[in-house]
Amino acid sequence: KGKIKPDSPTTSASAKAMSDLTSPISESERNAVALARIYFDLRQYKRAARTLEDYSGSKALFLRCYSTYMAGERDRLAEMQQK
Repeated sequence: KGKIKPDSPTTSASAKAMSDLTSPISESERNAVALARIYFDLRQYKRAARTLEDYSGSKALFLRCYSTYMAGERDRLAEMQQK
């Protein structure tokens, strides 16, 4: 009772997510993530997100989404200060 069956959607989604985390990424994606991290550290969030548009690895996806979020938050705060 309450156990997940091995062929359930939850298990296969978890396995796919785990394989995405452990799968090797290409050198070009690794370089793009490194460049995007530099832009992120310089608070150039939109530039960081644009750098990662063509990549779908887990690190690239996370950094792209987080950069987009941070850019939106920065814009929102700037707009609030102008009012």
